[in-house]
Amino acid sequence: MEDAGEKIREMTKEHSSRFKSICVFCGSSNGKKVSYQDAAIDLGKELVAKNVDLVYGGGSIGLMGLISQAVHDGGRHVIGVIPKLLMLQEITGETIGEVREVADMHQRKAEMAKNSDAFIALPGGYGTLEELLEVITWAQLGIHDKPVGLLNVDGYYNALLSFIDKAVEEGFILPAARHIIVSAPTAKELFEKLETLRSVLTEEETFTVLQNISDSNSFVAASLWCFEEMTMAAATFAKRLIGSRSTSTTATSVARAFCSSTTPITATMFPGDGIGPEIAESVKQVFTTAGVPINWEEHYVSTEIDPRTQSFLTWESLESVRRNKVGLKGPMATPIGKGHRSLNLTLRKELNLYANVRPCYSLPGYKTRYDDVNLITIRENTEGEYSGLEHQVVRGVVESLKIITRQASLRVAEYAFHYAKTHGRERVSAIHKANIMQKTDGLFLKCCREVAEKYPEITYEEVVIDNCCMMLVKNPALFDVLVMPNLYGDIISDLCAGLVGGLGLTPSCNIGEDGVALAEAVHGSAPDIAGKNLANPTALLLSGVMMLRHLKLNEQAEQIHSAIINTIAEGKYRTADLGGSSTTTDFTKAICDHL
Repeated sequence: MEDAGEKIREMTKEHSSRFKSICVFCGSSNGKKVSYQDAAIDLGKELVAKNVDLVYGGGSIGLMGLISQAVHDGGRHVIGVIPKLLMLQEITGETIGEVREVADMHQRKAEMAKNSDAFIALPGGYGTLEELLEVITWAQLGIHDKPVGLLNVDGYYNALLSFIDKAVEEGFILPAARHIIVSAPTAKELFEKLETLRSVLTEEETFTVLQNISDSNSFVAASLWCFEEMTMAAATFAKRLIGSRSTSTTATSVARAFCSSTTPITATMFPGDGIGPEIAESVKQVFTTAGVPINWEEHYVSTEIDPRTQSFLTWESLESVRRNKVGLKGPMATPIGKGHRSLNLTLRKELNLYANVRPCYSLPGYKTRYDDVNLITIRENTEGEYSGLEHQVVRGVVESLKIITRQASLRVAEYAFHYAKTHGRERVSAIHKANIMQKTDGLFLKCCREVAEKYPEITYEEVVIDNCCMMLVKNPALFDVLVMPNLYGDIISDLCAGLVGGLGLTPSCNIGEDGVALAEAVHGSAPDIAGKNLANPTALLLSGVMMLRHLKLNEQAEQIHSAIINTIAEGKYRTADLGGSSTTTDFTKAICDHL
């Protein structure tokens, strides 16, 4: 296999750069040395020679102007990203290439990073250094895996490199993180180092290379090497192989093997607090065993409040979910104290996670009071009594505001009916207290009725919340899909979890706009058993299954779901909360064995 890999690498050496675009940080002045200006122009020419587009800070002055003009004159695309505040300061005369105006410096960095495959820093001042260090930090945190290079003209960055080495020596930077950065004195040498770092081939490159391998045995060996190294979008690539190669048994079998896979997906992981890291590790083990094509970006709760989020969740962690569109969250415990928001509330508000979906169903082989529970609770997640609008009117009198809006109510109602239709559900029940709260819950019901008219095939009913609780306890089989405002959903969903064995067996997923989905374990962080290998990972695993179904990875989702159900049903391996004595490790291994 190593020979096959080497053959592929050798055959791609003559190709253009694997980078489509590179972000360059540099000064808005020329600096005192002519060598700085020459380096900017040389880097621009190197980008053109390598067929690489430029993403930069948008200015037309200083080193920014020199490199952008060189790339533009060479016929490559130039994207300049600049905050509105700096438009007059950094752009003089005609703009160069495409200019994208953003609101602030943070959006500038995010936009530049989104449109780039690598980062290079030319000499510059505070702004250059700040942008450079942020993308290095993002790499260390796992937010991206794009290489970072310093064009160390006349030793300009020697002091910075010495500082980084000192930080490694003193234990403030991990040794592995030191290799995030490479440096070289010339553009050509720096490009060579960056290319070496980016060893993963794209689908197009791999396809081109394999098409040039005429020997059948070499072709098969190289194909298998690519598959094992996950160096391409396997499913798409396989279809192209089948259509382009001879239909020999060996070649076709390799292509068919590719078809059983899929493109790796990046998902955000919040391991959480207490038992969170342990059960998150269980999820990773089970997903790996099942061959789920996911790369995790892990983020942990900070020890300090981030002023941008007013909570212990960092802005970078939220950006990770926004970028990846999908994530999995373990239990989080908001630290006690004032001046910050709840962690879960922060996630819902910042990511606009408007609907919380909790399936509650009886698990075969695990005996509870009911054996036929199979219902879905859908909770409006952004307003109601949980809007956080409370104040003291006078001493001894506190007022809390309940906010219900037409927009949010229509949105969650539409989601509930669409969910029912696409999942073969026949009934949607709107849970309310409109007999007392005529304005707020009345508006919620009005919106539900409006949406119900568009789904005549779905039976619609309205149930007062206190009557709903009684009916759920007496006969939960009466319900199918329940949709409700925030507070009622919080209560009803936990009640339903109790019907099937508790929160430790109940999955959950939060749905946001733009296709964002954050699955989560809704049980507590259980600090009393944290680190003791006693936690039950079922809820987080089942939530992970919901995430996979959202991603249309239905085959892997069904395999994992069946393995969990079969493990619990057999009864040989169960954690203490399920009446057994197994460790987290043993329970997880048993699930993996069923895969």
